[in-house]
Amino acid sequence: MCGILFRLYRHDNNNSAVEHLYPLIKARGPDVFATHAVQHGEWVMEFTSSVLHLRGSDGPTAQPLRSGSGDVLCWNGEAYRGLPTADLAEPATNDGALLLSTLSAHDRDVAGVMGAVRGEWAMVYYEKGAGRVWFGRDCLGRRSLLVRRGGEGGLALSSVSNGGREWEEVKADGLYCIDLESLSASGDIPLTRIPFLPQQPQLPTILASDSSPTASMTLPYPPLNATLPSPNDGADADELNKHTSALHETLIRSLRTRTQTIPDLTLHPDSSSSSGGSSNHPRIAVLFSGGLDCAVLARVLNDVLPEGEGVDLVNVAFENPRSIQNAKNEKLAAAKQAAKLQLKLDGTVELPLEEEEKDEDEDWYAHCPDRITGLQGWRELLSVTNYTRPYRFVEVNIPYAEAMSHKPQIVDLIWPNDTVMDVSIGMAFYFAARAHGRLKVWDANGREVVQEEDYVSQARVFLSGLGADELFGGYSRHGNAYRTKGWAGLVEELELDLARIPTRNLGRDDRVIAHWSREARYPFLDEEVVSLACSLPAHIKLCAPPLAAGKETDESGKVVAGEKELLRRVARRVGLMKSGGEKKRAVQFGSRTARMEIEEVKGRGMGAVKVR
Repeated sequence: MCGILFRLYRHDNNNSAVEHLYPLIKARGPDVFATHAVQHGEWVMEFTSSVLHLRGSDGPTAQPLRSGSGDVLCWNGEAYRGLPTADLAEPATNDGALLLSTLSAHDRDVAGVMGAVRGEWAMVYYEKGAGRVWFGRDCLGRRSLLVRRGGEGGLALSSVSNGGREWEEVKADGLYCIDLESLSASGDIPLTRIPFLPQQPQLPTILASDSSPTASMTLPYPPLNATLPSPNDGADADELNKHTSALHETLIRSLRTRTQTIPDLTLHPDSSSSSGGSSNHPRIAVLFSGGLDCAVLARVLNDVLPEGEGVDLVNVAFENPRSIQNAKNEKLAAAKQAAKLQLKLDGTVELPLEEEEKDEDEDWYAHCPDRITGLQGWRELLSVTNYTRPYRFVEVNIPYAEAMSHKPQIVDLIWPNDTVMDVSIGMAFYFAARAHGRLKVWDANGREVVQEEDYVSQARVFLSGLGADELFGGYSRHGNAYRTKGWAGLVEELELDLARIPTRNLGRDDRVIAHWSREARYPFLDEEVVSLACSLPAHIKLCAPPLAAGKETDESGKVVAGEKELLRRVARRVGLMKSGGEKKRAVQFGSRTARMEIEEVKGRGMGAVKVR
């Protein structure tokens, strides 16, 4: 992973500096930081990159990458598949260097090369021979890239901003090109877009030649299967088992792809803590609430990682004054009610105390919904793997004052996302990615113990379950659509969710997670997983939700029908009976970042946040 900062300006108009962003770019990649300037005619290009070493056994590869012909590449991504002449699964292979050599060898067909890459990416590429600058993000928008245009400052691109309102997100809808030869002295910088287009199976593939560059890129997954079941059309057990096996195997491949090239932490001498050197730290962490999606990822990791390798399960909980006060009020009301009942029964009464000291020793973090399910999920993972996989539970507890002290920086990092909900979600991921908390392990004596009170995970790759809800129908609106409009309404809602993935919040999440020198990876958004999910009809992915609203769960709150049923079948197959039954809960409610401030109580989640 790397941080990207690029600036294009006329040589006689260098009025808009970007050096104030250097600390934010360096935070994303502490291993290498470098700047390279190139002049093309009247125009100057400044390429700045930072590198977080995640590939190769010989240390980090410096960026910006430069070819012998003068091409320059800033690459923030992981090319898992799609590049020729080398094995991308080989840990020694540097995908950025291979991408640059491939781009340089395929003269004038940059879009053809980038359209074949499979993995998360954002990039800026200077094609010297053609006098062009290319930039863009992968079709699902899994890496952040912002653009600043207009005025006398030319054009700038960056992985992150300092909250300046002139920055906008680069749309994940294609590859953008600047023809340096056609730029006018006025300073206007027009952009040409090579779009991502839906797959058209009925049309033959036309290979671009050197004289005919690719005019569009094809999405790496098919349109959503909109087949509606007939009244008597239901999947039998054999068919469901077949599709469950297919999803399980595809997730194994996705996780293997995203974990096999991560170097050992001994290459990074700074990776240490009070427990000893970097050899004591896992390479991989999971953003872990104990819910279905992250639990499945953590469990499938057991089938992918070398025997005995640890995994940090990072679980975040917040001190939320509003939630705490509500809980206190409920306890007091219950105590008063009990006192009244006692008075009625035997004529005596012991009035409940209202003093604050009664709650001094209360562990309010333990009451956070995600902490409860997280501990339950951790224990279940240990049990179903016979305590042979060192799953380590990292309790990240954030006091209210600390959360508020970091809020201005979080607001800047998430920009251009700017709603109250964005801040709540961004705050949860920000502190989870910092991964500073109490470490619980299962020791050799078969006991659950606190190994470190002041632990900081050194994992550089954090796995996220994002994407499962959109692909497999995990939101309450999916059940609502079925109840109001039947299967047709559910399919329509799933189509909207698939289309919205590139424009949702992956850029925001990348900016807050990468700030702590971590790379988020999304196994459910692997192109092969997305393709499988798109190819299956809705009634295979979800069994029909109950028609009566509010009947999706039993009395204990466990899901009994609908909602990601195919993924739940995978969970049950790998032994996750408890986690496989957990209902969907948004991170801001599970970690209690929602409505932390009193003035937010009457606000709406989609309202613009107050800056400062």
